[in-house]
Amino acid sequence: MIDPIPAQSSGAAKRAPGLTETSPHLGPRAAAPRVAGDTAPTGDPATADLASADTVAADVASMRPRAAGWVDAAGLAEGGLLADVGIILDLASIYLPLASPILAPAVPAPFVVLMLRRGPRATLLAAAVSSFLVAVLAGPHFGWRMGLQAMIGLLLGWAMRRRLGAPTVLAAGTLLLATVTCVAAFGVLLMTGLPINDVVQELRNGLQTLAGFGAWAMRLVGQGGLWLRVRPSLAVVGQTALQYWPVLFYLTFALAAFPMVALYYGVANVTARVLGFSVRAFPSRRSLGVARVLGFVVLAPLLLPAWIYTLLRRDGRGRGRRRAAAPVAEGARKR
Repeated sequence: MIDPIPAQSSGAAKRAPGLTETSPHLGPRAAAPRVAGDTAPTGDPATADLASADTVAADVASMRPRAAGWVDAAGLAEGGLLADVGIILDLASIYLPLASPILAPAVPAPFVVLMLRRGPRATLLAAAVSSFLVAVLAGPHFGWRMGLQAMIGLLLGWAMRRRLGAPTVLAAGTLLLATVTCVAAFGVLLMTGLPINDVVQELRNGLQTLAGFGAWAMRLVGQGGLWLRVRPSLAVVGQTALQYWPVLFYLTFALAAFPMVALYYGVANVTARVLGFSVRAFPSRRSLGVARVLGFVVLAPLLLPAWIYTLLRRDGRGRGRRRAAAPVAEGARKR
């Protein structure tokens, strides 16, 4: 037979909320935890105030928005769309060789727009995804090239955001492109075991080609004697450069990278301005004027013989027409 639970005496102290209560049959029992929104016992005003404060804090916490992730939904959507545009342009430049000179400079433009709109996080994610997809579809070589072009787009977009000058942007882009390609070339040399002597010989052949072109250009403008006086000094410079062939190797990549970066920047800048972004124009009017002058100075010696030949040909045609018309005019006079 179970003994009844003895009733609590009226003089017993009231239990505070949160303390344990004792049962003679079940032992110590913890009081049920208080849930936000529960009403406190009406007999204790202090406890009721604490419970009301907890309820308000819980309601405010439930209405507080959650922290955003690494990239928000809009950034993911725009990143996926612009990454698809870059992938399509790159694949078209790979599989359509005739269109490659036109499409290849436009590959970094979508990543520039993404950087201007959504910042570096979405652009880095789009660059990684596009590089992976191009590597799967076209091969690892084209995959890392796609990633490099996307990183150039990120750099150009960051520079446009900061409104940096064109020389700084071109120098930074050339440094990035030349460094990555030079490191990749050294990696290929190490993996394939190509002798360094072959690389040095190729550099020597390139210097000899430049020397031959310089001699032809100087003779074309009538400065052959000046070239003969300058040639020994240039030969010494060439031999010194071949002794430090890694520097010459890097400078070769830098010279090849500079016009590519200029094309990337020009196409991306025009695209950003067409889409309404407030960026510094490139090329500026001053740079266009300088480019025209340099182009005239470089192309004038090459085009001068053709221009002279055209003038002489026109003069010869005029003389022939006058000679053919002379007998006709003489006969008319005699009549």
